[in-house]
Amino acid sequence: MYNKIGLNPTLERMILIPYNIPEPKRQQNCMDLSKSPVLGIEKMDDIDHFMAEVMIQAESYDDVLPQICANNPKFTIYGNPQHSNHKAIIFCMKALGGKYFSIDAIGDEILDLVLVEIFWLNQLNFMPNLIRLRHMKRCQFLVYGYDIKRLRAIKFESYFISGGYLAVSTKVITTESQSMERIFGTTQINRGKWSILLNPKMKTHIDKLMDKDYGAFNAKIKSEEIKFFEEDLWEKSQQRHDNNEVGTLYWSLLIFYRTLAINGNPPRHCVLIIHEDEMQLSHSQIPGVEVLTLKEFEKKFDQILQIYE
Repeated sequence: MYNKIGLNPTLERMILIPYNIPEPKRQQNCMDLSKSPVLGIEKMDDIDHFMAEVMIQAESYDDVLPQICANNPKFTIYGNPQHSNHKAIIFCMKALGGKYFSIDAIGDEILDLVLVEIFWLNQLNFMPNLIRLRHMKRCQFLVYGYDIKRLRAIKFESYFISGGYLAVSTKVITTESQSMERIFGTTQINRGKWSILLNPKMKTHIDKLMDKDYGAFNAKIKSEEIKFFEEDLWEKSQQRHDNNEVGTLYWSLLIFYRTLAINGNPPRHCVLIIHEDEMQLSHSQIPGVEVLTLKEFEKKFDQILQIYE
């Protein structure tokens, strides 16, 4: 009898030539599936297992997966769950000792790996549990898939760089005691590159706002540790939020970070720092931006000397 895809389950061996096997493997002309090429398991009977193995070899992941599974990582995947690669990677990583958790059901687990399908980078802001995953000290984010811009396969490459972008409300700068010193003091104990993004309307009267601290503030602007949102982005965001600065900062930071996520390796953190009186103005429902008061920022980031290699 033949199974649902037309294969005779009694066959001991079969020959299969995947369409996109890399050149060194293509020269072998065929794959002998009486033995698992990735996992080394003899006489497998599960056709789903075979198909997962074929997909992994066709994408040339077979030399990478055993390495990233060497320490039996707890992992999740952000991508299309119906995609054949998605299913094949989960199948093989579990067989290699990894422990899989659905991206929206990680519970209280501390994960080691987050695998991100490259076509989903433009949806990174919407990743379930993104903020919590960012704060897991040793959790790595790895990207995989075919990069149509650079015309090459991405084989689980490290994604985030250390550091972050911090948007800060005008009220925090003008009313919180030593606000900028406190922010930079906190970022200095966290490795990586950190930049502060501000309302561009502040440019014209920054000297009055900062008063005696203007010199140090201006030096940070020149070193690009402090930047201002582009006017066009600010105006578009402002139209959505009826001149509400908190909402405009939130949306500007969200769009700014999304552009970075698509075009390169963005800093790991994306935070909006606002005054506690402004919390009722914030509608932080998208995981990409973490909304904190200055005290919350100090407390949360003082406790996590990040280790992101």
